[in-house]
Amino acid sequence: MSFFHEILSWPYLTLTTI
Repeated sequence: MSFFHEILSWPYLTLTTI
């Protein structure tokens, strides 16, 4: 489940950084 969580977290972190 960690892999799935990272995939969802990646775009989320990118959006927050922008």
